[in-house]
Amino acid sequence: MFKNQKGSAAIMAVVTMLFLTILAGAASTLVNGDLRFSKMNSDAIEAQFAAEAGAKRAISMFHQATQSWTWLDQTVGAENWINLANDGSKQYHVRTVLSGTQVVPAAPAAGGTYTITSTGRVNGTTRTVSVVVTVTAGTSDSVFSKYALYSQNDTYIWGGNGPNIQGDMGLAGGSNVKIESGYNFLKGKLYVKSIPTGWHDWLTNSMYVIDPDIGSLPVIIPAMPIMPAIPTSIPNGAATVTGPGTINQSVYYSTALSDFGGNLIASASDTTINVTNGLHLTKKGSYSNGTITASNGNLKLYINGSANLSNGSFIKATGNIDIYISGSLSLSGGSYIKSDNGNVTIIANQDINLTDNNNYIQAATSGELKMYSLQKSISLSQSCYVNGGTVTMQAQSNVNFANSSSVNKSSAYSNAIAYIYASGSTFTNDVVIGGAASQVTTTGPFDINNNVYAPNTLFISASGQTKISGSPTIGGMYTNGSLSISGSPTILHNTTAINLVTGGSSGGSGASPGVAIGSWSK
Repeated sequence: MFKNQKGSAAIMAVVTMLFLTILAGAASTLVNGDLRFSKMNSDAIEAQFAAEAGAKRAISMFHQATQSWTWLDQTVGAENWINLANDGSKQYHVRTVLSGTQVVPAAPAAGGTYTITSTGRVNGTTRTVSVVVTVTAGTSDSVFSKYALYSQNDTYIWGGNGPNIQGDMGLAGGSNVKIESGYNFLKGKLYVKSIPTGWHDWLTNSMYVIDPDIGSLPVIIPAMPIMPAIPTSIPNGAATVTGPGTINQSVYYSTALSDFGGNLIASASDTTINVTNGLHLTKKGSYSNGTITASNGNLKLYINGSANLSNGSFIKATGNIDIYISGSLSLSGGSYIKSDNGNVTIIANQDINLTDNNNYIQAATSGELKMYSLQKSISLSQSCYVNGGTVTMQAQSNVNFANSSSVNKSSAYSNAIAYIYASGSTFTNDVVIGGAASQVTTTGPFDINNNVYAPNTLFISASGQTKISGSPTIGGMYTNGSLSISGSPTILHNTTAINLVTGGSSGGSGASPGVAIGSWSK
């Protein structure tokens, strides 16, 4: 009997040990699976960005007057993998197809509709994007090359001695053109389709040219980037941020960094922080710091919810900064986001607001600053500013500048170029746009008034009634809508800025093609 009990106990012990072994193996499998999934998800996101980088390189090349396509896939089936930012673990290759056939475009590219297919690869994980672009040949009859001011529809110039226009005007509005200003405002000639009514007697035959072909204005708004996946929960076993201090792993999670008053230092060469419930950095009350610093390289923030920096808080890195926000971004109280030696990319679904007291976002003098509001607006006011060697700002709605705000005003960015796009109206009041050249493009109208100083900036509008009043200085105005000018603005014909921002489309043998971007898909 005792022997049977001992045998039963031994069997039970063996079964228990076997069960625990199986349970431990299953738990290990789950943990390893979570880690592999997290790594695969990170690689997929990186591969997506690599693919988009390749597509954008091709789009940018189509815009250039001087083009080089040697980096493309040259033959069918061949893949010319290119390292992204000198990192051999992140690569892309690109091919272009015209009329169903893989081609390498001529330099410059011939007109036609091209499909760009770009594949990104990170640690064996690949993602592919395709974009359709329609290319038209460059032209020496560009309205940018011909005119300081171009208006497709009604044009009304009135008040006192009128504006100071340093070049020719192309006014296609016909009888809907009215000029009720003094005769000293125009340093060039008027190009019109017919003699309008309501002109003053001082307008002599030598001051205007009848031209049935005033020209046309292409208005191109690039496709928005794609928001990457943003984690909304913390995976089991993930490294988490629980407070201020130094972190040295590559990937961290936090349920929230709300009223975060500590100094968080990321010491890894590439650090990713996933915030699943909003970010608020602040310096207030008992908090002496509210900062995130990547002291040794690049920093990525994926923020589910909104991000707020207040009371002099900041995010900075020695390398690149990439911030992705499912909500809005707001800076107030002298807060900033800054890369010392790299690029800054900010993509938010909702508004981006720099609202008061010298807030700023800045990339290195040779770096790129990219800011996108995928669904709402971008606003700068109260001495806030943005700087970068190349600045791109794009909003699904409006772009607003006011109250001593600026873009590339610093002398350190005197060679910078800026591209600003709005799928809505653009308001500019008391703003400086510096750098070597800039282009502000909107699908709606402009409202440009006093204390706007942008002598190297072209303003391009697709529709609506643009108003210029007071005494601003701008590098050129071009609209397919209507135009009203009052006061004494100065409008320049800045050929240097035209060549820089359009890639030489001011005419001649170096004219770059027009590029219209169509569908963009994964």
